[in-house]
Amino acid sequence: MKLPTSGQTVERFMIKKALLDNEMDPFNRQPLKREQLIELPDLKKKLDEWKTQKKKELKEKGTIESNKHKMEIEQDTTTFKAG
Repeated sequence: MKLPTSGQTVERFMIKKALLDNEMDPFNRQPLKREQLIELPDLKKKLDEWKTQKKKELKEKGTIESNKHKMEIEQDTTTFKAG
């Protein structure tokens, strides 16, 4: 969300929560109502795509790390049996 009074961009949840307590722009203390907030759909789309990509990377990394750990255990077990 963009704040029209200060030009700052903030998370929707945080600014809506802040405006419940005080209808002021937290950056310049100018009066600000929820209705004045400016949606930024292009930015939201980019952030959603970035989050999806990061989750995918973490999932793939977790799978690689998990498989690496399994291979180490299998190798240790094989070495133990042979020894």
